[in-house]
Amino acid sequence: MPGSQLDEYELIGELHDLFLSEETWSPIRPVLQALFGELGDSAVVMDIGAGTGLGVDALARVFDGRITAVEPSAMMRAGLLTRISTDEDLAGRVRIIAEPAPAAFAQLTGPIDGFLCTHMLGHLSSHQRREMFAQLEQRMAPGASGLVTADRHLAPPSGQSVEQHRRLGGLDYVARFLPQPDGLVQRYEVRDGGTVLRSVEAASRWQPVTQAALAAEAAPAGFELVSRGDGLATLRRSPFRTPPRTAQPTGRRH
Repeated sequence: MPGSQLDEYELIGELHDLFLSEETWSPIRPVLQALFGELGDSAVVMDIGAGTGLGVDALARVFDGRITAVEPSAMMRAGLLTRISTDEDLAGRVRIIAEPAPAAFAQLTGPIDGFLCTHMLGHLSSHQRREMFAQLEQRMAPGASGLVTADRHLAPPSGQSVEQHRRLGGLDYVARFLPQPDGLVQRYEVRDGGTVLRSVEAASRWQPVTQAALAAEAAPAGFELVSRGDGLATLRRSPFRTPPRTAQPTGRRH
């Protein structure tokens, strides 16, 4: 997930994916198929804020080309590298950039054909998101698309924490998410019955982003936002913009 030199996932990254349910990904998969399923095997799609590779895996199931995974967190990259290195197909198709967006774009060597940003845009400031869209505009073909997760409307602040539970191997894993005025606090516990075996907590600068805000931030770069329901939207680069200005490399590997 993008950020500065501070790794917000250093303490809680190992537990993060336990609380991403199938409901999180089920509405995303058909949109990935619609956007990228017809692209050829020479195409390149970026997963910006790839985490441990859940999005990379979902993308690889519907897309035959190359994937550039952007993930600055060393903790999350450990899971990402394990996922890729133990899968022969992914090992041949996925390149990792260990930098935050939008700085990661400096390591691209050619144009891209689409992008994926799931549950990460709230880590960036509005200025960083505008810069990211401007960078994408320079590298994407006219008419190319990206997928983003963002709510249509922000829920009124309740000040209440959200609590989730998982039970694995006889142990109870508990997550609490506490909204703050300037971000989010995440607390995790591992329990054996009534005994707390471990407890970790991390503060994050993540803030919810609305589709309307993203539409306004992406519009100067020539992107049009189309809502796919609450929580999901696509950004399509105008077909009337000029072609990508990045110089073509001798090969399309990313």
